[in-house]
Amino acid sequence: MLKNFILSSKLLKSSSIYTFSSIINSAIPFLFLPLLTRILTPSEYGIIAMFQISVSIVLPFVGLNLEAAIARKYYDGENSKFSSFAGTSTLLGTASAIIIGFIFWFYSDSLSNLTKIPKEYIIFIVTLAYLRFLLLVLLAIFQVKLKALSYGLFQIIHSALSLSATLYLLFVVALTWEARIIGQLIAGLIIAIFSLIILLKNDYIKWTVTKKDINYAVSFGVPLIPHAIGSVGLIVIDRFFLTELIDLEATGIFTIAYQLGAIISIITISFNNAFVPWLFNNLNKNDIFLKRKIVKITYVYFIAIIFISISLIILFPLLLNIFIGQKYHSIDQYSFLIIFGFTFQGMFFMVTNYLYYVKKTYLQSLISFGIVAIKIPLTYYAITNYGVAGAAWSFFITYILFFLITWIISSRVFKMPWNLLAANKN
Repeated sequence: MLKNFILSSKLLKSSSIYTFSSIINSAIPFLFLPLLTRILTPSEYGIIAMFQISVSIVLPFVGLNLEAAIARKYYDGENSKFSSFAGTSTLLGTASAIIIGFIFWFYSDSLSNLTKIPKEYIIFIVTLAYLRFLLLVLLAIFQVKLKALSYGLFQIIHSALSLSATLYLLFVVALTWEARIIGQLIAGLIIAIFSLIILLKNDYIKWTVTKKDINYAVSFGVPLIPHAIGSVGLIVIDRFFLTELIDLEATGIFTIAYQLGAIISIITISFNNAFVPWLFNNLNKNDIFLKRKIVKITYVYFIAIIFISISLIILFPLLLNIFIGQKYHSIDQYSFLIIFGFTFQGMFFMVTNYLYYVKKTYLQSLISFGIVAIKIPLTYYAITNYGVAGAAWSFFITYILFFLITWIISSRVFKMPWNLLAANKN
């Protein structure tokens, strides 16, 4: 039966490891919130939020989504050529980072005015994005090789280093918001160095560049850039309008609500990390019975994540009192919208995998741009009329659309027995 199937499979084991490591990884910065929200003002937290968002925007251009191309290439069954492809992708990302770094250095004044980030920290946006790209390459390889424990351990070490460096800069060097940014850079540099050592020592990457690998990497990864930008846009647009229409304080307050709501993503991202290798391997078998089991697991997951979200909404006031400073407590008024937004994000993960499997990543990019086109006027109207709560409504509505539209399109490009009643009759 389905229960026995799940329990006896590697999926549950891998998912449990990913979830456990993600809980620890996320708990480190989460437990840090009581300190930050009492030391930093909402405006200072707003600068940190804008910096982190900027890194998220730049990352797809730096890494060209090549970590996704590396993961998909593994399932083509050419293991002897996989290391060369991973090496080619890493070099492409490095070249891209250098080019973008020069652009950011040249336009640092304009970018500082746009983001409200001090000019001297603008170049660090590209630096941190590149360091994260190197880590993502290693994590992608750990994922496809089913090394869930190594995957989780590296994430935990990264978060622990970032927290330690930040605490040192806060209390010993006596920095304020700068401590968080510099702390992330220090941790990112250390982890990136170790990532390269592991990649080279285990022959996960080889510096053999071929035209075929470049074409594959670019054709798979580059079309995902609009999707990546669109995904970040679902967050960036909220923060941008909050900063421009209200102030950095509003951005800082909303960011705290977002971080608390993101507790749901600990579970959804962890499960998806384990689910993707299992899904792709089973889709390769083209077995209708396996496809039905996949659909059943997806529906059970939908129900479970809704139940967990409702539980978090009930517990949210308690979490607020324990972890968050009093000046941020207004977020309780619209927290349920952000939590349910993350719920639909988790559902989206389960249906977008089919677009990656059939290598039609351009479709996901078109969906993302379409959603962003809707979100821009929606967010402007909502924030203008409802303030910070309007940003929460915008986040909630757009993720419902993101999930439903992606599900409809993915079901057309890759047939799955989503109607289980009809499938059983057949």
